[in-house]
Amino acid sequence: MNRDDRAVAAETSPRGDILHSVTGEQANTVGHHGEPRLVSVEDGKSLPDETTRRFRVDHPRGSAGARSETLLWLVFSRVVLPLTVLVGAGLLIHKARVWLKPRVDTAAIVQDLRAGGDTRWRAVAQIATILSDDRYPEVRANPELAAAVSQAFRDELRIPLRDQSDLSVVSRKYLCFVLHQFDQQSVVPALCQGAVWWGTATPHPGAPVRRAAVEGLYEMADRLGPEILRNTPEVMPALCTAASDPIDPVRAAAALTLGMYGGPEACATLESLLDDPALNVRYSAAIGLGMAGSPKGLPVLSELFHCAEVERLAATGNTESIPASRTCQLLFLGLCSVESLMDRHPGIPVDVVRPAVYHFCQSRIPPHVKEVAVRVQHKMSR
Repeated sequence: MNRDDRAVAAETSPRGDILHSVTGEQANTVGHHGEPRLVSVEDGKSLPDETTRRFRVDHPRGSAGARSETLLWLVFSRVVLPLTVLVGAGLLIHKARVWLKPRVDTAAIVQDLRAGGDTRWRAVAQIATILSDDRYPEVRANPELAAAVSQAFRDELRIPLRDQSDLSVVSRKYLCFVLHQFDQQSVVPALCQGAVWWGTATPHPGAPVRRAAVEGLYEMADRLGPEILRNTPEVMPALCTAASDPIDPVRAAAALTLGMYGGPEACATLESLLDDPALNVRYSAAIGLGMAGSPKGLPVLSELFHCAEVERLAATGNTESIPASRTCQLLFLGLCSVESLMDRHPGIPVDVVRPAVYHFCQSRIPPHVKEVAVRVQHKMSR
């Protein structure tokens, strides 16, 4: 067949152009009797004719199905599988820490606490380390150990202070910190005793201990619930005494704890503190009233929300300095008290603080504070 005949055959064959481009040779797609057949190529393989090709369902390379399968595999191999391995490793490490934790000899620690002197303080340091470790929840709930630490604290309070610079104030303050880490109500009376302890005839030397004891009561109520305070008869007299303490930080801490305690007697004491000459005491009293469910502190809360320190915090979001950090804490507690008040009394008018709350939602206050402000704003708009 000459060149012209081959050209005519390629034009009459529906697949001749394809086969010709692949093999460079003539390819017939119809047999002698007009039936479709497979066409041979140079490498010995067979290509389907037009009728057979209609039944093929394979995806050509680069199709959408192939790309989708490749993407799914990449996501699984590069994201899901590594995350699964990391989570599993983290859980295994956590379990290993629990399984391999050192054993605590509670009886020996109690004996050292009762011994007094340097032996006692070594035992106190050991207990503080154990209580800060989340692998020992049983130590927090150990009644014998809680009773021994409470008795050690009472023994220390019986020793009068020598002067203003007596370093034993630091040790007693540290004992308050250790006491409120326990999940035992038996430590509450000891903290109440520390809340009214002076140590000398003047109020200043023992003020750090009194403040630490009152803050310890607040921390316990915040962690375990206010019932732990209400079920101890020594709490209310101690808090009322601390609310009239000559030192401002002690009164402020007492105001917050009274709000956590709640009740008519606590609210009456807090209302008397709304006119306190110290700003932090007034703000703490207003926060305490909101926590106790009384709206009488809302005007003072509005004063807190519009003070210069809070405005500076809202504009910059900077909490690196100690005063800015305290302002942030007060603002956080103030917003929480408004939220608590609205939860206790739905529909209560809080218009006096509404503009400030809306402003905080658009400001640069820290995220955990803004989260509370957004919740309060949402409840106001209901």
